[in-house]
Amino acid sequence: MNGKKRIMFVSVSPQLFWSGTGNLSAHLVPKIAEHYQVVVVGWGCEYSSEQKYEVISNSENWWLQVEKVKPDLIFLSHDIFRFPEVISVKKQFPNIPVVGYFPIDCDCISRAWFGILDVCDAVIVHSKFAKRAIEKRYSHPLIFVVPLGVDKQFFYSGNKELIKPAELKGKMVFLYVGANQSKKLVGNVLDGFEWFSRDRDDVMLLIVTHSKIMQFGEQLVKTEYDFNDMFVWRKVLDKIKICDDVALEENVIADIFKISDVNILLSMGEGFGLPVLEGMAASCVPILSGYSAMIEIPAFYFSVPITFLKIAWNANRAVVDYTEFARVLEVTYRTWKNHPEKWNEIKNLNYSRALEFTWDKCTDRILNILDIVLSGKSFGMVDLSIRRLV
Repeated sequence: MNGKKRIMFVSVSPQLFWSGTGNLSAHLVPKIAEHYQVVVVGWGCEYSSEQKYEVISNSENWWLQVEKVKPDLIFLSHDIFRFPEVISVKKQFPNIPVVGYFPIDCDCISRAWFGILDVCDAVIVHSKFAKRAIEKRYSHPLIFVVPLGVDKQFFYSGNKELIKPAELKGKMVFLYVGANQSKKLVGNVLDGFEWFSRDRDDVMLLIVTHSKIMQFGEQLVKTEYDFNDMFVWRKVLDKIKICDDVALEENVIADIFKISDVNILLSMGEGFGLPVLEGMAASCVPILSGYSAMIEIPAFYFSVPITFLKIAWNANRAVVDYTEFARVLEVTYRTWKNHPEKWNEIKNLNYSRALEFTWDKCTDRILNILDIVLSGKSFGMVDLSIRRLV
């Protein structure tokens, strides 16, 4: 390890469960650690001696660790708005390069983020959508698009009826994950499914929620989603299965994708949309709100019409009407029920597309960018005023 340059990795700690940021860290940090010393700070967990990198736990105030870590490069990997302190860090340590890997889920960036972009020697985003969102208002000389990857255990191209549990055999299974996040529009999903499923006995909505013990300062808090108001959908409760307290390990989530026919993601916006990719690998056909980075992933998806909601800095978020969603459920159902050859064609197209997204591609590309920045080959000082377009 001696003689290697040191990278301060500011993110969620590496963890192989269903979490885009933690999953990215779990693949990226060990790869970087093969070439550099890595110290993980931020939203962290305790250090294990089995790891080839150090984790400073409970270091959300990551900027206080810079002087202790003495990094040769700071790598930021999370939502861009989480890093306003990097501006003052750069003023204090002007010779430490900064690289940011940011998911951006709306179609233009906030001016409040300009200062963060100013201090980044290179910016990496998950999608072309995100790159366009930045370039509407800001011109950075080094913006790279590096999509995430999908883990091998998600891939399944066989007959789903052979692996479905008895209660789901012969039924079209609609999977909905992410109910814990309000932007995933759980109410719209449930309202639309109720309208669609009333007169059908061969459909099932599988809702995956998760509870997790998280540490907030000195407190241990159980985070969960409250489904006490499920009586609102009482007419179709026999067609809704709640998988609560599902373990977040990838193999458990992968098995749930494999027994599902359709993957629903009615999000107001996604920085990438890893569940879409994981579902495609498991031959799970996506229904998406046709907006943000997630629509770059599949070869084919059923699109729900959207209207736009303007947010604080004049960016758009997608809003879905539950009646439109119900109509798309109907079209999807008829395709599955009456056109099995077409359905298999869609699954195969998306399965082949998913094979293009590998963690090796993702991590190799990011490592190459870090090498370029640390070698000093990136652009030198630029007049920041010409970067800000509006």
